[in-house]
Amino acid sequence: MRKKNNPLEPFRLTSGTSSTLNWLGEQGAFSSCIDYELSGSKLTRKTVSGNISRLKKDDFIQKEGKRVSFTEKGRLVYLKLKIKKCGLLPENEVCLVVFDIPEKERRVRKFLRDFLGSVGFFPIQKSVWLSMFNATKELNEYFRAVDLGDKVLAVTAKKE
Repeated sequence: MRKKNNPLEPFRLTSGTSSTLNWLGEQGAFSSCIDYELSGSKLTRKTVSGNISRLKKDDFIQKEGKRVSFTEKGRLVYLKLKIKKCGLLPENEVCLVVFDIPEKERRVRKFLRDFLGSVGFFPIQKSVWLSMFNATKELNEYFRAVDLGDKVLAVTAKKE
């Protein structure tokens, strides 16, 4: 029996394809179909062309001619990349993630914990995770994208 894909499962990208995916997201491919141009980019045409072919083959993007848009899988990976790029919060603030996922969905809980660990969080309790990264907005966007917005909450809290 085939293992069902879980939206929280990590995706493996090379540094080149992740750079191209990130670049496409910054150009607007996350929310709409864009025409991509390389002017002003540090990426070479050959590099981008090869990476776009790989991203399309791996179902991260849809491409017709020079028009590109993210697939659902590509959106999730792009959001994860955005989370990993977040800077540090001020010294007296932390990012907290709190979740309440029922026992019958333990696979989702495990993947959520693995995901949080992979983006720099550590557990305070089994369902409360903490980080010094300023990723609240990106995390909540990710959780909504994987239909966990009603079960998971990311907040920025001030330490007194």
